[in-house]
Amino acid sequence: MFGRRTPQSSQERADRHELRGWSPRNFAPDLKQEIGRRLQDRVMFGADYPLIGYGRLIADWQAEGYGDEVLDKVFRRNAEAFLASLRRYHS
Repeated sequence: MFGRRTPQSSQERADRHELRGWSPRNFAPDLKQEIGRRLQDRVMFGADYPLIGYGRLIADWQAEGYGDEVLDKVFRRNAEAFLASLRRYHS
C-alpha cells in the first residue's frame, strides 16, 4: 500500500496497516507523508510500553514535523472517535 513493506506492518488489510508501537522514524517515507495529509483521521497511536517509553515515542512523532492538530488526532481524538463508533454499533 505504501511502497516497501516495513517490519512494523504486522497486519495488513485492504484499508489499513497496523503499526504496533514502532517509532515513526521507521515508517516508509510515503506513509509518513500521508499521515500528515489524508490519513490523519485514520491513524491511532499505540506503543510497546515499557519496551519503548512513551516519552521517546512522543518525541519521535513530534520530530517528524506533524502539526499539533495531527498529533492530537493521532494521540487522542481518532481513538475516541473509533471507540465511540464501537459503542454506537454495539448498543
